[in-house]
Amino acid sequence: MSMPPPTLFDQDLAMDRLGGGEQRFRDMAQFFLSYSLELLLELEEALDKNEIALLAEKAHKLKGSLGMLGAQKAYLTAGQLEEVARSDQSAKCRGLFIQTKTEVEALRAELKLYIESRRP
Repeated sequence: MSMPPPTLFDQDLAMDRLGGGEQRFRDMAQFFLSYSLELLLELEEALDKNEIALLAEKAHKLKGSLGMLGAQKAYLTAGQLEEVARSDQSAKCRGLFIQTKTEVEALRAELKLYIESRRP
């Protein structure tokens, strides 16, 4: 049974950005899955401690990974979080963090399904 095409990432865009084929994309997806939960925890901790500069730095890191994966919606949300944090609008950060976290968790689930469907 074949899987429907992904909706949260653009594999062709990602492979173009990564400069390689499907294996390079799978490697990047695996890497993202291995560290993205920790990065979300670091974002939340920075937010809880009101360390807005650190929040902006972590949001930027996450945004870069999302961009490489072709996850445009999550990329844009993480970019908004970074921008709001850099402009020191901390009141808006919590909502954008929750939205970013929700989108990353959904992306993680879709990437896991994608990887599982490609196993021999």
